[in-house]
Amino acid sequence: MKKKILGILLISTMTSLFFAGCGEAAEEKEEVKSDDVEVVETSDEELIAMITDSGDIDDQSFNQIIWETISTYCDANEVGYQYYKPTEDSIEQRTNAVELAIEEGATVVVTPGSTFGSIIAEFQSEYEDVCFIGIDVDEKDLVKSGDNVPVGDNVYLCSFREEQAGFLAGYGLVKDGYKELGFLGRVKESSSQRYGYGFIQGINEAAKESDVNVNVNYYYAGKYVGDDEVLDMMESWYEGGTEVVFSCGEGLYTSVLDAAFECNGKMVGVDIDQHALGEVYSDNPIVTSAMKGLNETLNFALNKYFNGEWNEIGGKSQQFGLENGDYVGLPTNEDSWEFENFSLEDYENVKTAIKDKEIIVSNEIDKELKTEDNVKVNYLN
Repeated sequence: MKKKILGILLISTMTSLFFAGCGEAAEEKEEVKSDDVEVVETSDEELIAMITDSGDIDDQSFNQIIWETISTYCDANEVGYQYYKPTEDSIEQRTNAVELAIEEGATVVVTPGSTFGSIIAEFQSEYEDVCFIGIDVDEKDLVKSGDNVPVGDNVYLCSFREEQAGFLAGYGLVKDGYKELGFLGRVKESSSQRYGYGFIQGINEAAKESDVNVNVNYYYAGKYVGDDEVLDMMESWYEGGTEVVFSCGEGLYTSVLDAAFECNGKMVGVDIDQHALGEVYSDNPIVTSAMKGLNETLNFALNKYFNGEWNEIGGKSQQFGLENGDYVGLPTNEDSWEFENFSLEDYENVKTAIKDKEIIVSNEIDKELKTEDNVKVNYLN
């Protein structure tokens, strides 16, 4: 499906603006074979390219919201767009996908996840005429030859205070009366770790306030998708007494949701409001979702690019949390609110306490997290 690009007047404007901070074309590089990458083309004149991580664009989570944000933005503004899915979960194939997108004319490359940090670090100087938007990437991820490198002027990085969203989910569950909980992360990378780190802090705070005992199973699956192994583990958790599992990892939710349904358990979604995934069941297992503003921040970056204001964000790494606005939190619409005892007023009160720094949610994921005596965390790896 071909998209027209903004109109003749805007094309001429963009030709001169693509872009302050995104300089002249780099030298030609060795050709990347298209066989290395699955390419799904939606435009003959694409400007914006998304490179998926190990998931698909219909994963009902991270990749999907980014792709839908790009396609909605581009359709509304008549801009071309395209996505590239690496054929395997490896740095080599992600690198090939980025390189192929650039060779095929991408002017903006959107990369979701910290695993793209080293690729951005390598390509930002080689392709100075291309602007990179790294979602869930921060300056610590930009590593080249083992060393951190500065964020280039043609790069904008944004990440989130996932620990705050995780805190709100854990706090709400305990306040609602749940005492046997679980956290299932995908891999040990920064955003997943922050979710889990905050989840335990929220559990700890609520258990202290309510003077209740809480037990938590805590595990990183080392993968992004559900499978029989994950399903078996989740069924064993639920059968062992776990009431709610925070499923923190894109396609992992499939196994958690199946296990929750089979064992009459509950789960917490991640990144976006995943409540609709449980609506096929008469008793929706999804209590809430720990969300972050992927849509808002990506639209913000795209607007800066197409409005000729890239110089305001190029070379920057920004992290968004409650102190910046409602960039993280739980869904509050009536359909998605499955808490029974934890009220919307309670939620707004604790959220305000975090904003006002009355409650400090740490993101120091490299430090051991101390909990109250009445909170027991079973770290399984």
